[in-house]
Amino acid sequence: MTYSKTVPWETWADGEKRYQTFVKNNKEEPIYVIIEDGRIPLKDWKDSQNRVNKFKKDNNNKNPTTVKLTITLYPRAFLKTPDVLQASTNLKNHVEKNGQLPNYTTITGKKYNMEQYMFISSEIIYGERISGKSVIASVFEKHNIDKPKIIPIKANIDKITFYDMNRRVTDYMDKNKKAPFHITSKYGDVQFQAHIYSNTKILDYYRKNKVMPNYVNLNLPKTSKILNYMPKY
Repeated sequence: MTYSKTVPWETWADGEKRYQTFVKNNKEEPIYVIIEDGRIPLKDWKDSQNRVNKFKKDNNNKNPTTVKLTITLYPRAFLKTPDVLQASTNLKNHVEKNGQLPNYTTITGKKYNMEQYMFISSEIIYGERISGKSVIASVFEKHNIDKPKIIPIKANIDKITFYDMNRRVTDYMDKNKKAPFHITSKYGDVQFQAHIYSNTKILDYYRKNKVMPNYVNLNLPKTSKILNYMPKY
């Protein structure tokens, strides 16, 4: 569902901040910008940038009080960013204590399976929602993954690569309504469980340091329990 909405300047400026952060981190423009309960496609966001710049030019560099946007509605619940970050730390600690993913993680009293967490964590990393107050929750209610092929990995995955991987995960899950078996990268294929674990490490680092890491380390041999255990749903 697409609709027009006039938002306060502060809301637009928050979206612009995340747009600029994404461009800086990825060396390319995002395909959308998230505002409140929806996405603004890149073309429409750039149109709003042009209108804001024209207003400022015509009004002695004064900011408009409101900005009209065309929003594609997300029919999904929202989670508070700090709650997702804390859940990511808890999930990371579980993996490093038990050697495998849990069946579920709990965020504000509700259980989310690993497929749901995969979407939530990929969305928050790629969509730059990490700098906002909320993140879109996943609607994937049941497990869609069979036991994947075991794919070992040993790599320091750089920031640009893990941003791109998470972009492709959110695009794939939006289109196919299920999680991918693995995600391709220049370091090799990253298995479903390994990608989730890497996202917990990225978000745990951000929670503790308030910045994204420059890379995330994965060292998972073929015999590792995390790659061989498929969470139950």
